[in-house]
Amino acid sequence: MSTKRRGHNERAIKQRTDGRWEAQVSLPGGKRKSYYGRTRKEAQDGLRAALRDVDAGLDLGSSRQTVGQFLDRWLEDVVKPAKAPKTHATYADIVRLHLKPGVGHVPLAKLTPQHVAALLKAKQDAGLSPRMVHHVRAVLRTALNQAMRWGLVARNAGALVESPRQALGRCGR
Repeated sequence: MSTKRRGHNERAIKQRTDGRWEAQVSLPGGKRKSYYGRTRKEAQDGLRAALRDVDAGLDLGSSRQTVGQFLDRWLEDVVKPAKAPKTHATYADIVRLHLKPGVGHVPLAKLTPQHVAALLKAKQDAGLSPRMVHHVRAVLRTALNQAMRWGLVARNAGALVESPRQALGRCGR
C-alpha cells in the first residue's frame, strides 16, 4: 500500500475555514510568515517566491518597514557617521521635504519603479528644477543601494528610473 507523499514544503500549505489557502514559511529566529491565496496554486506561488527570497538572503521579517522608516535609519546609521555635516543636512532636507511625503508611506519591500517615477513626475509638476529632481532621485538611489546591501530589498527601484532631462545651457549644447 503506497502512502501519499507531500512535496518539499507542502506541509506548510493548508486550506483555511474561510476557503482561502495559506502557505507558511519558517524564518530565522523561529518566526513564521504566511502567504494567502484564493487557490492552492496562488498560495504555493507565494511560498515559492518567499523561499527564493530567503535563499537570496533577503530579510522577509522586515516587510512592515516603510521607506520613511528606512530613510530615517539610513540617515542616522550610514550618512551621519560617514559624510560631512553639510552633506548630512542636505540629505536630511531632501528626505524630509521630498522623499517622505512622496513615498515614505510605502512598505520598503513593495517600492516599485512606478512609485519612483510618479514621485519624480510630481516633483517636476510642482515646479522643482530638473537639477533638484535629479538630486531627489540620487539620494533615494543611494539609500536603496544600502538597503540592497543590507538585504532589505531585492532591487533598487531608484536606479531603474531615468533621471529627468536637464535643461540646455545658454550655448545650446
